[in-house]
Amino acid sequence: FATLDLKVDVHMDDKVVQALSDHAAHIMAQFNPQDIAISTWAFATLKRTPDWTFLDAMMGKAVAEGDRFKPQDISNLLWALATLGIEPSAPLTKVFA
Repeated sequence: FATLDLKVDVHMDDKVVQALSDHAAHIMAQFNPQDIAISTWAFATLKRTPDWTFLDAMMGKAVAEGDRFKPQDISNLLWALATLGIEPSAPLTKVFA
């Protein structure tokens, strides 16, 4: 198979990351498990750590929605946290155990 090996270096200004983080934290109540996982995955893929307002809201919502997470969502979320060097909260660890 032919493959195309593109490497795209995306530089995101700190203000843009902060705005995305703030907005996501603000609307976190509307997120479903896939939204939670993919938004955190996106920050990790960009190698940008969201602020603790986002992380606290995300972990709280993930705990509340824990039984609705599919295996892929759990995998994406835990990969993102590990990539960002962030330890999951104790309640989140317990939910996914």
